[in-house]
Amino acid sequence: MTTIFKDYNGFLEYISSNAKTVFAVTGKMLSRLDGGKFMEELSSKVSLTVFSNFKPNPDISSVIEGVGVCQGINPDLILAVGGGSAIDVAKAIKTEYAKDTLLAVVPTTAGSGSEATKIAVIYKDGVKLSLGDPKMEADAIMFDPAALLSLPDYQRRSAMADAMCHAIESMWSNRANEESTSYAIAAATGILQNYKEYLDLSPEAAILIQQAAYDAGRAINITATTGGHAMAYKMTTMKGFAHGHSCILAVKVLWDYMQDEGVDLKAASGFKNGFMDLYDFLGLSRPVLTAEEIDVLASSVNRERLANNPKILSTEELKMLYARIAKENT
Repeated sequence: MTTIFKDYNGFLEYISSNAKTVFAVTGKMLSRLDGGKFMEELSSKVSLTVFSNFKPNPDISSVIEGVGVCQGINPDLILAVGGGSAIDVAKAIKTEYAKDTLLAVVPTTAGSGSEATKIAVIYKDGVKLSLGDPKMEADAIMFDPAALLSLPDYQRRSAMADAMCHAIESMWSNRANEESTSYAIAAATGILQNYKEYLDLSPEAAILIQQAAYDAGRAINITATTGGHAMAYKMTTMKGFAHGHSCILAVKVLWDYMQDEGVDLKAASGFKNGFMDLYDFLGLSRPVLTAEEIDVLASSVNRERLANNPKILSTEELKMLYARIAKENT
């Protein structure tokens, strides 16, 4: 059972009462939490080792290196502070090092939902690996909306796009059930009601967007993602986009196509207008794609995720969809 914290005093007490040695997977965000006080107080209560040798769309080499560090210090708790990359690296390290080690998470973006899932996305030689294990679910989560407001505007937009795509794909997933759909509807509703204020840096809206991203993560923890995410992974690495940027481009063209084909999109159908308003408002650019790149993209799509899509897509259909993503630029 995951414990949710919304104040640093309680979160610090949880960590220090459960661990003497902490392995933190983070970039620069740990030193900024609670105005820098959290790291100072944590360091006074536990033996803290910080690991930051990873990048966006993290490579498996970072996981291997992190496991080696863990073996040397034998931590009682792994602490992930950051966006989806930091959290996924921490979850993968936990699974490879010792599944029963506690995992505490401070998500500093509102999008990946990784704090809510039993899945970690890692890359090997540019190819996405989706790792799954129930032991990857966090034992404790600290929500700090203030961390979101310090992010670059593009990162806030693209991360929120990822959360919205999680919600929509979960609704139309072949694995959708009543529980997952309730989470997904709550997530989509929360995003659509608050995204403008969030991007205008409202702290109140940031809290609601963070909750929506968590709900979207709980939804895909049940259903997994579908064709939109399957199409996005290679485009993310090929074009250097943020992951959510690629996802919303893919989900938009996929949604239009499946709707035109008369596919039953379940609860997602009620959110189409709101999704399109969000898509237009975010203004995320569409890539230039050559014919050769489209061929590479179509051949790279994860067939397991496609099998979860309400319409099975052929290679020719995938090529057509990628061409639609790039239509305005070619």
